[in-house]
Amino acid sequence: MIINDRHCFEVYGFDILIEDNLKPWLIEVNACPSLSTTTEVDRILKTQVLNDAFNIVVPPDWGEGDGKHGANTFTEKKSGNF
Repeated sequence: MIINDRHCFEVYGFDILIEDNLKPWLIEVNACPSLSTTTEVDRILKTQVLNDAFNIVVPPDWGEGDGKHGANTFTEKKSGNF
C-alpha cells in the first residue's frame, strides 16, 4: 500500500535483471530499500541515488530567484504592521 502524503517523499528500490541482449526484467519493487553498503561501488551508487532524490525534493536553485518556491513565499511587510 502506498500512502499519499504531500508532506513526505519515499525512495523506492527496483530490482531489475538485464539479459545478455539487454532486455530488462522487473523482479520486484521495494518500498523500503536497504541503504546500507557492502562495497565502494555500492556506497557510490547509493550516495548518488540519495543526492538525486534530495535534488528533486529541494532543487539546488530553491532559494534563488523570485521567491516562489515553497517556504520562500513569505515576504515581510515594510510598514512594520503584522
